Amino acid sequence: MLRPNPSPGEINVKRFRLLPLCFSLCLAVGVNGIAAGAAVFDAADVAPPPPKPHIYLDGNYTYALTNGQASIAKYHGDAAWLAIPDQWNGIPITAVGEGAFYARGGLTAVTIPSSITSIGPYAFCGCDRLHSVLIPSGCTSIGVGAFSVCASLARINVMPENPAYASVDGVLFSASQTTLVAYPAGRDGSVYVIPEGVRHIGGGAFSGCNRLDRLSLAEGVSLIDEYAFSLCSQLESITIPGSCSSIGAYAFFRCDRLQRVTIRSGCASIGNKAFYDCENLSQIIIPDSVACIGEGAFTGCKNLTFTVSEGSCGLAYARENNILYTIAPSCPGYDNNEPGST
Repeated sequence: MLRPNPSPGEINVKRFRLLPLCFSLCLAVGVNGIAAGAAVFDAADVAPPPPKPHIYLDGNYTYALTNGQASIAKYHGDAAWLAIPDQWNGIPITAVGEGAFYARGGLTAVTIPSSITSIGPYAFCGCDRLHSVLIPSGCTSIGVGAFSVCASLARINVMPENPAYASVDGVLFSASQTTLVAYPAGRDGSVYVIPEGVRHIGGGAFSGCNRLDRLSLAEGVSLIDEYAFSLCSQLESITIPGSCSSIGAYAFFRCDRLQRVTIRSGCASIGNKAFYDCENLSQIIIPDSVACIGEGAFTGCKNLTFTVSEGSCGLAYARENNILYTIAPSCPGYDNNEPGST
C-alpha cells in the first residue's frame, strides 16, 4: 500500500541512537564588536535551508525522497535475509538512513546494493544476529556507529573498487588506513593490536565488542572519538598513548570491568562522561598535559583514585568532585597528609 506524505499521527519515524542516552548538538553563536550602524550580514549570504524530505510508507519500508533521490528511512520487516532495494518506483535509492535497521534482531544477512553511496549513523546498530556485511564500491560515507553493538558480526568486507574504505582482516578502515571506522563485535580473538599508522579511532568503532579484554594503541593515535570503546564489557585495562590529544565524550562508557587506565603525557582533553559508569575503575593516571576534563567524565566510578601532580588540572578536578587522589611522589610538594589525598 502506498501512502504519500502521511501525517505525524500515521507514521512515527523514530531517531535511534547507539545508547539509551541522547546525543545533543549545541550551537553557540557569539557576536562581538558590532558597532552601531555597522553592516551585520546580507540575506543573500545566508544559505537556504535544505529541502525537507517527502516521506512514504510502502510495504516494509519507509522511504525519504529528496532532490529526486530516495533513502531508506526505516525498515519495518522481520526478514532473516534481506536484499535492500536499489530503486523505488523508478527512483534510485542512494542512502541507508540513520537508524534505518536499528535492532533488527532477526536479521542475519543483508545485501547492500551498488546504488548506495551513504550509510547513516547507527544504521545497523544492535542487529545482534547479523554476521557479515559487504560495503559496495560506491559507498563513500559511513556514519558513526553504523555497525556497532552487532554481537555476531564477524567481518565487514569492502568491494576492492571502493575509493573511501578498506577492510583489513574484516576490520573496517578508511582507504588510507589512518582511521579505524568499525571493529566487528563478533570477530574472533580477545586481543587486538591497532595497526601502526592509525591516527583516528572513529565514533563507536569498538562499541559493544565484548570479546576483547585487551587492546593495544600504538603511538600515533591522535584522536579517540565519542563512544569509541563504549560497552566493551571485558576490557580490563588500557594505555592511552601520548600522541592522543583528545578522548571523546562517552569514549569508555560502561566498560564494566575496566580497572586501570594510564594516560600518557600529551593528552590535552578528556570529554564529557568519557568514563561514565565504569564502576570497577580504580586507578587512572592523569598527566599534567590534560588541561580540560569534561562534565561527568568519571561519574559512577565508585572506587576511583587519581594519580596526579601538584597544580594540575587533574588535581583540581579531583578536589572539586571529591575523588580520592595520590600526588605523584616525584612532584614537588608531595604530601601524604594533604586533605583528600591517599
